[in-house]
Amino acid sequence: MAASGLTLLSPAEKSFIEDGVAQNFRGDGRQCGDTRGFNVEARVVSNTNGSARVRVEGTDVLVGVKLVTVEPDKDTPESGKVLFMVDCSAGASASFVNRGGDQLANTLTSALRRMADTPGALNLGSLCIIPGKRVWQLHVDALILECAGGNLVDCCGLAVRAALGCTEVNKTEIVRDDTGEAVDFEVLEESAPLDVSNFPVLVSLFQIGKLHVVDASAEEEACARGHMLVAVNKAGSVCSVHKGGRGGVTPAVLVEMLRLAREKGVALVETLDNKLASLVGGSFTGVT
Repeated sequence: MAASGLTLLSPAEKSFIEDGVAQNFRGDGRQCGDTRGFNVEARVVSNTNGSARVRVEGTDVLVGVKLVTVEPDKDTPESGKVLFMVDCSAGASASFVNRGGDQLANTLTSALRRMADTPGALNLGSLCIIPGKRVWQLHVDALILECAGGNLVDCCGLAVRAALGCTEVNKTEIVRDDTGEAVDFEVLEESAPLDVSNFPVLVSLFQIGKLHVVDASAEEEACARGHMLVAVNKAGSVCSVHKGGRGGVTPAVLVEMLRLAREKGVALVETLDNKLASLVGGSFTGVT
């Protein structure tokens, strides 16, 4: 997904990028299947239950997670809820001033929601307090601080998984009446980490000419005629696929794109978990 559509290139610049990709050599020296490194900061916002900041060169995303108690949905009385919201800071781009980033924010929110809606991504049953009466709801708020480096959606996915992985859920004690029915609850100071061991990351593949690249720069996104957004978990399972842009994809190319997405997704999860382990201590495997 071209995150901003703000990068304008001349025909000569586009030809230079397309010719390089065709020769498996990108402007920054990477090959088509290479990703850039990223930096992670954990628990950076004090008034949240979990937070993280992820930076990939000129792209910077901050995510905070807050928990509130709400009534469950009638069709899922024993499952918690997850609510996403993305905000594009006016400082990230001049075009975001006066609600200019609303369309991008809505697109990113939809991508994150698809990722979280994957069956088994989160154990929503563990967020139940009183079945049919009260559950925890996760408010996941992402703030786009900078988007000049491209590949914004993947950066958002990494930041969300990191923030959820640092989230602590307070334990509760049920209050019952004389008949033993649960009528209320008390929130305890003791907490437990949220299990994100099956939560996926997002891998974007951009079609440039006849080939595709991962972790595209803003300039490469401006050259792409289409993209594939794939959610991949730690086990290498493809959780969701979303096609955007112009043109179609042949079955052979689709198989290759999914193979590359799985490979890069597993590597991203491993790298992220290792970075978080060094920040929060212990062996981070999705449950601290």
